[in-house]
Amino acid sequence: MTNLNNKKLFLFYTDKNKTTKTWILVQKLLTKFGNNLVSSSEEADIIISIWWDWNFFKAVHTFYDKNKFIFPLWTGTKNFLLNKIDSLEELSWEFKMIEFPLIKGKVYFNSGEEKNYIAFNDFYMNADYWKMWILSIVWENYPKREIAWDGIIISTPAGSTGYNINSGGVVMPLLDNIWSVTDINSRDKISHIIEVQKLEITALKRGFTGHFDNNKITDFNKVILDKSSHSIKVLYLEDNDFENIRYKIK
Repeated sequence: MTNLNNKKLFLFYTDKNKTTKTWILVQKLLTKFGNNLVSSSEEADIIISIWWDWNFFKAVHTFYDKNKFIFPLWTGTKNFLLNKIDSLEELSWEFKMIEFPLIKGKVYFNSGEEKNYIAFNDFYMNADYWKMWILSIVWENYPKREIAWDGIIISTPAGSTGYNINSGGVVMPLLDNIWSVTDINSRDKISHIIEVQKLEITALKRGFTGHFDNNKITDFNKVILDKSSHSIKVLYLEDNDFENIRYKIK
């Protein structure tokens, strides 16, 4: 894929996202690609996500199973995985496509309900009421562990620059078939890089809250994580070098 000119495009943003910079960019896109824009995401070949990380994550969770390309454009103040452009002429440049793996999660709620989730960045759990609790992890390739801590983060390489690094985890190379497992205030400090595998996480003591990216879950007792059969195909300008950007994080 070399340019956007012969593709059906859908602009993904909301009224809430209409900052001055975002609205100016939307108007320019309407002028440049008006004949290619479609009103329904189902018709589109490419989803153009506009604003910052939050809207990109929303696009990921909306379209992850629709086999669409996502072209994220950045109008915010920080950027680890979004395209930044100074001129719309850049949108005729060569593109590269990066395919990001996702975390698949199955949640067992206290009510007996079971529900599936996905995460682009991470899945994490925090103890409620700032109290330490006991957690059991059944790994596919490692011995079972029971640990007392305030929380745990399971992060993809793409998400390792977020909550993971702020909690003492490491930045991982993009696209490797690995996860980071990082504790939050554990009695036994834990920071592992593991090959992607099935994980069964059960709380044995105390209440807790979970998050698949920005999707919050409560009142559950067990989560099973694995690699999703879906992935996210993201388009980038050829001169974007996210590995260098990510490794310069202070």
